[in-house]
Amino acid sequence: MLRTAGSGTLSVGLQQAGDRPFMLSEWIHVFPNEWGVEGPALLGAYGLGLQGWDVSYMFQNRDSGGFSDRIGRDRWDVTAPQVLGVFPAVARQVLRADVQESKLYAPLYVHVPSLVEGRLGFEDRVVQQYDVKTFDTDKVPARALAVARCAVEFTNTYRETPALDIKPFEMDGAVVSSTGQLTWMESPGRKLGGYFTIDTAGTKAVVGFAEGQRCRLGDVSITSLCRFGAIYVTAREPDRNIRDSKSLLVVALARARNTGMKLGASEDEIVERGAGPVLMEPVKATLAISGRDVAQVNVLDHDGRRADDTLPTRGGQFTINGARDKTMYYEIVLR
Repeated sequence: MLRTAGSGTLSVGLQQAGDRPFMLSEWIHVFPNEWGVEGPALLGAYGLGLQGWDVSYMFQNRDSGGFSDRIGRDRWDVTAPQVLGVFPAVARQVLRADVQESKLYAPLYVHVPSLVEGRLGFEDRVVQQYDVKTFDTDKVPARALAVARCAVEFTNTYRETPALDIKPFEMDGAVVSSTGQLTWMESPGRKLGGYFTIDTAGTKAVVGFAEGQRCRLGDVSITSLCRFGAIYVTAREPDRNIRDSKSLLVVALARARNTGMKLGASEDEIVERGAGPVLMEPVKATLAISGRDVAQVNVLDHDGRRADDTLPTRGGQFTINGARDKTMYYEIVLR
C-alpha cells in the first residue's frame, strides 16, 4: 500500500457516500504479509482522518485478548504484535482528531436513473481477486484519497463529474494532502518502497521505507536508521499536544516473526513457520525535540510500563534502538 498513494485497502474510500456515515469492516493484511503495521497507520491517518470515515473494524476470527504468542496461527490476526502494537499511538491520534478532515471535496456524481440507462459521468474501475478489491476512476483517481475528501454524491439530475487535478499537490516526488498535515512519498517503480509522514499538533510520525531520511515535522525530527518501520511521537493525554504535553509516547515497530521462522527470498512465501516466542524486528532511529526541555527518556516494557532503563539525551536528541532496548515503546518526559 505504501508504494502508491491511495492504493490497496485505502482505495475503498471511493465508495464513501457524501451525506452518509462510512464504515470499513473486515479488512486486514493476510498472513504471511509482513507489512501489517502500514494498515492501521494509513487508515488511521488518511481514512479516519483526512477522509472523515466514521468506523473501522479489522477482521478477526478469534484471539486471547492480548498479543498473539505465535505469528500465523490464524491467517487473519489482528492481535499479531506488528499490527496491534501500533494502536496506542494511532488510537490517540484518531480519538483526538489530530489529522484534520479535508475541506477540499472531490465528488463523484451519480444520477441513479441515468445509471440504470448506462450513463455515468466518470469511468469506474474495480479489480477483485477473491476478497481483495481495489477501486479507481478516471476523474477522481485513487491517488486523490491522499489529497482531498472523496465521496459519491447522488444527484437529482445527470451531472458530469469534474476531474480533480492532483498536480498542485505533488511536491518533490511526494503527494501532500490539502491540509498540509500528511505527505506521501511514493515509490511506484519498486515492489517494496514508499513512506508517509504525519505532522499534526498532537502526533508526528514516519511510516514505511524511509531509511536515511530526516523528516522534520514541526518541533519533532525523526530520522529512520532502518529499512522499514513505523515511528510515532504522540502526546499521551487526550487533550494535549506536543507543545503542552507533560510526556510523549514513542511507538517504534516494524515486522515480527516466530522464533525459527523462515521466508523465501521474495519474503512472501513461508519456508518454516517456527514457533513462539514472537521476535520483533528492531527499529533504530534518531529523534530530536525542539522548543521543549527533555528531562528524561524512559524505556517502557511491552505493556507500556516503565522499565529500569533510560536513554541518554543531548540537546533534546536521542537514539532509540530496539535491538539494544528490547522494546517498541518509550516515554519522553518533558519539563
